[in-house]
Amino acid sequence: MKTILVPIEADEGQEARLQAAFDLARACSGQIVAMQVTPFAAYAVGDSGMGAFPITSLLEAVEAERKRERTTIEARLAAEGVNWE
Repeated sequence: MKTILVPIEADEGQEARLQAAFDLARACSGQIVAMQVTPFAAYAVGDSGMGAFPITSLLEAVEAERKRERTTIEARLAAEGVNWE
């Protein structure tokens, strides 16, 4: 069995990465491992004009967006009929 690591990021290349992973998994009887990384910069507040903006709200917004992405990709992986985690 082959393990195919696929980075999950809501960008222009997402669909191409998923299609390539699906094709490889089917051709090689492989398993897709989806990996979602949140860069440190997503949590960094560097603008002094945001001084009154609560950091907890920012963190909650980033986490909520990541969860939405994860839910969407998990549904897509389940629908494709390939082994994944």
